Amino acid sequence: MPFTPEMRRKVDQIRDYLFGGGYPDPVGNAEQLSFLFFFYLMEGIDRDNLLLAKATQREYKSVFDGVWQLRNPLSVPASRVEFNPLRQDLGGGLSLNLAPDRRPTIPRGQMRWSFWARGLSGESLVRFVREEVFPFFAEVAKASAVDFMAGARLTIDEPTVLTQVIALVDGLGLEQAYADTKGDLFEHILKQIKQAGELGQFRTPRHVIRAMVEMVNPLIGETVYDPAAGTAGFLVAAYNHIRLVNSSPAATIEVELDGKPQRRGYGDRLSQAHSAKLQNQTFYGNDVDPKMVRLASMNLTLRGLPNVRILKRNVLTSTLDVTARHALGLPDEGYDVVLANPPFSGRIDKDRIVEDVKVGSSSATELLFLKYMLGSLKPGGRCGVVVPEGGYCSVPPAPIGSCGGSCWRTMPWRRCSPCQVGCSSPIPGSRPRCCCFAREGARRGCCFCMPTPTATSWMPTTINRWRRMTCPDW
Repeated sequence: MPFTPEMRRKVDQIRDYLFGGGYPDPVGNAEQLSFLFFFYLMEGIDRDNLLLAKATQREYKSVFDGVWQLRNPLSVPASRVEFNPLRQDLGGGLSLNLAPDRRPTIPRGQMRWSFWARGLSGESLVRFVREEVFPFFAEVAKASAVDFMAGARLTIDEPTVLTQVIALVDGLGLEQAYADTKGDLFEHILKQIKQAGELGQFRTPRHVIRAMVEMVNPLIGETVYDPAAGTAGFLVAAYNHIRLVNSSPAATIEVELDGKPQRRGYGDRLSQAHSAKLQNQTFYGNDVDPKMVRLASMNLTLRGLPNVRILKRNVLTSTLDVTARHALGLPDEGYDVVLANPPFSGRIDKDRIVEDVKVGSSSATELLFLKYMLGSLKPGGRCGVVVPEGGYCSVPPAPIGSCGGSCWRTMPWRRCSPCQVGCSSPIPGSRPRCCCFAREGARRGCCFCMPTPTATSWMPTTINRWRRMTCPDW
């Protein structure tokens, strides 16, 4: 089932209901909805895993097997407590089971969405979700490859609002949607995140991301990294790109998003080994904001990439030694492709900057990130990055001081004309550009810079010009 206008209308209805109910923060709302989507989808994922285990004769224990020790005995209203005939000494009838330490328990099956989302409402729903559902699924997420619920808590605590939002989420029919549809739905929610973060982050327009990914052209078998992942827009676009170029015409479709057609591929030409690598050993990312880490993890999970780990980490103030990288499953020799839109306007205390990313005496995050990305590339690796105009887009570099020039002297430059396309900036007060380059070790060096307009009409011209240039065979 594709992402239909009706689904878009329902998502907008949820957003409007949250805003009208006193929850105006789009980042917080997206985070809360990501948790609710996870709770909803986990029931179907667990059911599918059980069926797969049965078909392949493998062992699998449902996350809903066993009992759950209640954090608060008042979380479960008496009418919903499971009957326990062995506890007649408590007066018979409906009662809570007791664990050996005398803490009350309920069957873990009652943590399924279908039990509490469709059976509770009002204060009882708020209490159960806040004190039982969130801790339960935090435990489930902690045991998985990506623990994106660490420290998560319910913030939609107005009973009427939570009851209505859960009913609206239940009506989306996510269990019937394709992975791409669920991802598009979540991406529609993420569109509401427009404000800049503390370090100058902003949500990169998706048409800019798609153009940069197409020019850098990540391939199957390569590693793709975003050191400032945000909501994982670059990683999702790289995943879609790899699948598209490995799809037959019969497995290629055209979908409409935001009124614009986009080609999607199912990747039917990928071997089983390539598909496994794409799922588990291709995409990597970090972000300093725990909310962004959660949103990125959910965005990737809904796209069918639940094993991609987005780390909560500031790469400018922390380093990972070989042992730590191995423990996290990170590549030893750097990455084939780096795609990023690092923070523009931030500053970091100079005494916190790690030695590996220092650029003279600068504390500007855009310079420090550039140095870090250069160091993260394999020899011959490729990078697409959004940068401030006048910073690095000139070849040779614009006069930003010796600290800026030192970043680029390691690279074998070959001048390429920027694409002169008039544009309005997606960031008020700035004129960012997209810059694509290859690290020393490539057959040729290349820098290509272009404005980043909000319109999509420039994309074919820019990409065709890129392909005609005598830059590296990427």
